[in-house]
Amino acid sequence: MTLYELTGQESGILVFECSNIIVAHWMSANDDSIPMLSPFGNDLINFPVKEGTIEAARGTAQEINDVRDEFVDGTVLYDYNNDVQTLVESDEPTGGVVYTLGNGVKVIAPDGWN
Repeated sequence: MTLYELTGQESGILVFECSNIIVAHWMSANDDSIPMLSPFGNDLINFPVKEGTIEAARGTAQEINDVRDEFVDGTVLYDYNNDVQTLVESDEPTGGVVYTLGNGVKVIAPDGWN
């Protein structure tokens, strides 16, 4: 299963257990993989996760009123379009759905994103 199949969206936010944040377009991600920062730190690559990890996250779906609550003190590692900054600076909350992968990574699908 892909992140697109899980979320129904082409892009979203990944928050890792260490509070690092990646905003990614995951439409072209492979089955059982998540976007990760390349070793050079300038692009994203597909990183494989244990088979079934993404599919198992379906049962963790939680509707939230404001996605900003999920990455309050995080460090943005990759955000090509500065979407996190736009969310943080907004006067209005952005709802969405949060899924938690078995490895602790949160997958956030904000409302209104592709």
